Amino acid sequence: MSENATDITNDNIQDNNGNDSLLTGGSLYESSTDKYKDNLSSAITFFVCGGIGIILMILNDIGIIKIVTKDAPSFLFINIVLGLLFIGFIAIGVWSLKYSNKIKAKAETEDKKAANVLNWLEDNITKEDIENSYTGDIQEEMKYFNRTAYVKEQLTVQFTELSDEEAENFSEQFVEKMFN
Repeated sequence: MSENATDITNDNIQDNNGNDSLLTGGSLYESSTDKYKDNLSSAITFFVCGGIGIILMILNDIGIIKIVTKDAPSFLFINIVLGLLFIGFIAIGVWSLKYSNKIKAKAETEDKKAANVLNWLEDNITKEDIENSYTGDIQEEMKYFNRTAYVKEQLTVQFTELSDEEAENFSEQFVEKMFN
């Protein structure tokens, strides 16, 4: 076998870099709630940095702190550049806040959808159904993949509007809840 090939015969499945590929998440799904929190924290960070920067510029200009002296030949240029930079930070913070509010509305809709899907799973899929979905003597590690595949298949039949990533995410959540 070549040096770059992935060896799946070992108990530890590793990728080309030697990382355990079973330990890293395969799902690229990011919920709108997570996106909302991320954008909100970005907005707050930009507001804080812009605000502190403008305050420091004002304190420097009135002489309370000395970062750049007024005698410096580039004082006006530095003030203009820094002022525009900090105003830009605040503008980006406003934009991020508006965008995060749009995402929040989407997140609330997705949360209702997720509750609906997970309730359906709890009402219609049992642990025994999942266990009976595969046959044969397979390794314990591989059972997880068979379980999630079965649940994902049931979801895609029942909820045709779910994207592949959403169905995978819901099936992983449900299997984790049922078997852990």
